Amino acid sequence: MFRLLCFLVIVSVASSANIFAIFSVPSISHQLAFQPIWQELSLRGHKVTVVTPNPLKDPTLTNLTEIDVSYVYRSASLQFLLDNPNLLPDQVMSMISKYYIKPVIESQLNDSVVTEILNDKNSHFDLVISEMICSPAYAFAYKFNVPLVGMMSLPDVTTASMAVGNPLHPVLVPETLLGYGRILSFWQRIVSTYSQIRYVLRYVFISLFL
Repeated sequence: MFRLLCFLVIVSVASSANIFAIFSVPSISHQLAFQPIWQELSLRGHKVTVVTPNPLKDPTLTNLTEIDVSYVYRSASLQFLLDNPNLLPDQVMSMISKYYIKPVIESQLNDSVVTEILNDKNSHFDLVISEMICSPAYAFAYKFNVPLVGMMSLPDVTTASMAVGNPLHPVLVPETLLGYGRILSFWQRIVSTYSQIRYVLRYVFISLFL
């Protein structure tokens, strides 16, 4: 009986997972932070399917399937920020959401391979891993009814934190683009709170629905 129990424990510990990962941001600086994660997971025996604009293309990673969406680089541009240098921080964030993040997500969701996975009723994954700043990961986790592991390669943003039930207090964690330090004056607290409210409203009612 003891030997059987030990065997079952070993088998349980050694079992591999089927993981779906999506790292959407078309920027090599973002991708470099996450490439070692899906590489190491595949090396440890997990079956990993990853959507990325910068695939490793390493034939030795036999457990890794990369969905190459590098074409999003052609349509993703932040030129509008250079054309509008006087935008307020919340306007910058909402414009990035509308004119950069939203087109990237839509492009990747319309990818033929991604669409095939979504439409396949037999598709099964044990876990979804994603960068949270620019990703439809919540939908994938809901679709496959599995846990979601979110990651960030830059300071947290309000909308990402709200999505996982961990809203940021505007006085304690002001938006990065405001350039405030750790200790805020009374006026800076007002500006930070006002900026966060404007950003969330613009994000929800403009960026997502237009």
